[in-house]
Amino acid sequence: MLKFPHYYLVASSSSFFVPSLYGFLNGHRVLPTLSLLLATSSMTYWLDPTNQTNEQVHLFVSKIAGTAYFFYGMYTITSVPLRVIGYMDIVMILSNYNASYILYRLTHDPFDENNLWIPHHMAFHLFASLGQFIALL
Repeated sequence: MLKFPHYYLVASSSSFFVPSLYGFLNGHRVLPTLSLLLATSSMTYWLDPTNQTNEQVHLFVSKIAGTAYFFYGMYTITSVPLRVIGYMDIVMILSNYNASYILYRLTHDPFDENNLWIPHHMAFHLFASLGQFIALL
C-alpha cells in the first residue's frame, strides 16, 4: 500500500510536464516527447514504488532522457551565462540525487514520512526539470 510521502514524489515528477509543454510550444519534438515519457514513467513508478516493472521502465526512460538532454545542451547552448547556470544545475542534480540515494540506503523504512531522502529526491526532480527547460531555451 502506498504511504503518504510518495505523493510528494508523484507531484515533483509532474514538473517534467513543464519543459515538455514549453518544448512542444517552441517547435521541438524529440526532447519534449522524452520529457512527457519521463513524467509519465516517474509518476507511475512513485504511485507504486514496489512494482519492479514500473521501476525498470522508469530507470530506462530516465537514463535515455538524461543523456539526450545533457548532450543536446552541451552542443547547443553557446551563451556563457546560460552554460554556467547549466553547469550549476548539473551539480545540483547530481548532489541531490546522490544525497537521496545515500539517505534512502541508510533508512530502515523508506516509506516513513520523516525520511530525509524524500526532499532531496524532490529537489533532484525539480533541478532535472530546470535543466530540461534550460536546454530547450
